[in-house]
Amino acid sequence: MNFETYEEERHPEFKVRGFYADWLEEGKTGVFRFEDEPFVVTGTARLATDGYLVEYWVSGLSWSDYHDDFEKTPRLLLKTTLGIKQKRNSNELEKTLLEVWNYQLFGLAMLAANEGQMVRLDSSVPDNPETSFHAQWQLMGHHRLGTFDAGLQSNPTTVRTARQYELLKSMGYTRPQKAILEFENKVLQTELMLSALEGRLNTARNKKLVLMKEDAESTRDFFLENQEWVDLR
Repeated sequence: MNFETYEEERHPEFKVRGFYADWLEEGKTGVFRFEDEPFVVTGTARLATDGYLVEYWVSGLSWSDYHDDFEKTPRLLLKTTLGIKQKRNSNELEKTLLEVWNYQLFGLAMLAANEGQMVRLDSSVPDNPETSFHAQWQLMGHHRLGTFDAGLQSNPTTVRTARQYELLKSMGYTRPQKAILEFENKVLQTELMLSALEGRLNTARNKKLVLMKEDAESTRDFFLENQEWVDLR
C-alpha cells in the first residue's frame, strides 16, 4: 500500500481532498479514495457491459457525536453499489465518480449523519472485507481529518485505538486488530505490538469505549426492531 502519492491538494472542481485512483488490469478494475469533510469515501469500479459497476463506502460521524468530544467515533454511514454508463476512459470515469458523489450521494451521507443511521442502497455482502483495501484507506482518511484524535484529553492512545476499532467493526471486519496494526506500523511507523494493542482494547472495553459482543448484539437488535437500519432499495 503506497501512500506517497496521497496528495494534500483539493480537487479543482469538486473541492474534495486527497483524491487518488489506481486503475488496474488496463482499466478493467479501479480503486479510489478521497475525503470530503467530515466524510471519508473509498470505492471500487469494475468494468461491466455498458460501463462500470461502482461501489462506494462512506464513513463519518453522526451529528450527535460530532458535537460531543467524548463520542467522536467514526462509523460506516453509507454503502451503495450502482451502475455508471461510462466509456472505458479512466480520466472521464474519475470525473463521473466525483459527480455522483457530489450531486447524488453526499446528500444521503448527510441524511445518515443527521439520523445516526446507516443508509444502505444494496443488499450485497461485502467482498471479503478481511482482505479489502478499504480498511487502510478509511483509517488514513480519518487520520488526515483528525477524527481519531479529536477532543482527546486523557488516555489518547486508548481512545484512538477504540475509535479505529469501532470504525472497522462497523464496516464488517471481525478482527480489526490486524488492520490497525498494519496501519499504525507500516503507515504511521509507531512500532505498535499486538500485546499493547490488545491492552488498549481491554482498557477501552472497561471504559465502555468499545462495545462488548453482547452489547453490540443488543444494540443491533434494538436498531432492527426500531427500523434504524434504512434500506432504500
